[in-house]
Formats: sequence, structure tokens, C-alpha cells
Amino acid sequence: MSVGRTPADVPDPSPPVGHTSEPPAPSSPLTPREVEVLRLVADGLTNDRAAAELCISAETMQSHVRNAMAKLDADSQPGRSRPSCVSR
Repeated sequence: MSVGRTPADVPDPSPPVGHTSEPPAPSSPLTPREVEVLRLVADGLTNDRAAAELCISAETMQSHVRNAMAKLDADSQPGRSRPSCVSR
């Protein structure tokens, strides 16, 4: 004679609420291109030279710089010539 199992007896294979099986994504507000742009600027390249290296227009380069600096709230920190997240 087999004993039937009720749904309460069967373990739930799903993770607990609020947990996922995947690690959390990095929390950088910058896009990979913005990081690349800021690294070139931090290395001392002019916007025109960095734009040439990335094969983008000077206007696109300036847009990337402006967007990245806004995301980093760099305008509200006078005296800082380089964001701390940009490493050499």
C-alpha cells in the first residue's frame, strides 16, 4: 500500500521571494562607452583626439562626456578635475 503525498509534503523548488539564482548586476550608472570616454579624457587626451581614437564625432564625444559628468554629479563638486571612478 503506497502512501500518497500531499502538496504540502513536496518541497518548493523555487527560491524564496526576493532571491534570485543570478548574481546582482554591477551598479555603475555609466555605460561602457562613457567609461571609455572618461578614461581617455583622464589620460589627458583632448575631446577631439579621444573622438578620433573612438571613431566618433567631436559632438558625440562631448555628449558622452556631458552625460557621464551629469551622472556622476561632477558639476556640483568644484575643484575636481577628474572623477574618482576613472582610474589611470
